Amino acid sequence: MSPSIELTTTPNPKFTPPSTAKPPSKPHLILIVTSLYLGTFLIALDTIILNPILLTITNTFHALDHLAWYGRVYLLALTALQPTLGKLYKVGNVKVLYLVSVGVFEGTSDAF
Repeated sequence: MSPSIELTTTPNPKFTPPSTAKPPSKPHLILIVTSLYLGTFLIALDTIILNPILLTITNTFHALDHLAWYGRVYLLALTALQPTLGKLYKVGNVKVLYLVSVGVFEGTSDAF
């Protein structure tokens, strides 16, 4: 026979049940939704940013035969940075890191 396991939970005093939480005010809700829309737009822009700069990269490095690798390297770099940024978001100030990330994205996108 296997031993029985009893699970007991103690209520968390800092937890506020969703039923008692106040909904955000209308201006705050509009700000939240607008921020989500802008973040989604930047993600979409990030995924299509490679196509316009392919000609510049190819002309700079004079390597047309490496064209297929550019997309793969871009996705590899993006995949490698995800855990790093996730860890930074976990230990750092989320608002500052988000604004710095957007600033770096906009600054480097403007360079091309």
